Amino acid sequence: EARRRAMNAVCRALHAHRPLCEDYLSIQTVAPYRVGVCADIDLEPDADLEELQASILHAIETYLSPPPIFQTLDAMLAQGRSADEIFNGPYIDFTFTVEGRPVFTKPGFITDEDLDACELRRQVHASDLINIIVDLDGVVAVRNLTLRAYDDQGMAVGDTEKWTLDVPPDRQPVHYFPGTKLLLFKNELPYRAQPTESEQTLAHLRALARSELYVPPNQVLPAVMGQWRALDEVF
Repeated sequence: EARRRAMNAVCRALHAHRPLCEDYLSIQTVAPYRVGVCADIDLEPDADLEELQASILHAIETYLSPPPIFQTLDAMLAQGRSADEIFNGPYIDFTFTVEGRPVFTKPGFITDEDLDACELRRQVHASDLINIIVDLDGVVAVRNLTLRAYDDQGMAVGDTEKWTLDVPPDRQPVHYFPGTKLLLFKNELPYRAQPTESEQTLAHLRALARSELYVPPNQVLPAVMGQWRALDEVF
């Protein structure tokens, strides 16, 4: 039902704001491309297993599916962008509704650079994931990192890749948790994090990431106040 409502809102919004003499032939969703990650990860002796495993999983899913970043008006102005550049784009009618629900619910502004970063990834590089994981506090090294694709039924597809996993056109790589296996090491001894605590920490990290993306409404420039001049005394 949620998928149907979302597709209906997209279709209604596109047709309500399409240019003259143009129409949309079809509207298709991007299918997920499930990616599992396996790795041996060396940690510092005093590292928190559950917290680090959750941080690693969150970093992997953010790399595969980066969210669009909307910025506040103050942040855009602080970057030195002019008002003309910031507001250059189609008019957004926040009162537009479909089935009694507002459609445009994300205030804020998105830059061309941030929009390009959301393009569908055509390849997943093991080296990128290694660099992301090693940058986390408490991680010493990453060994034996491999990538594997899975179908809708959770069955492995193709071969295990050690370097680069190609993503088919018009597919969005997403992190497939059942196909991910992380073995954590401290002083060459293997450990496994407690799954319940790790899942709770991961949920907390996701909530923090969503809160950081929040942009308050009414992102508009304040009206310029005029100055009263007694023109009747001059003329």
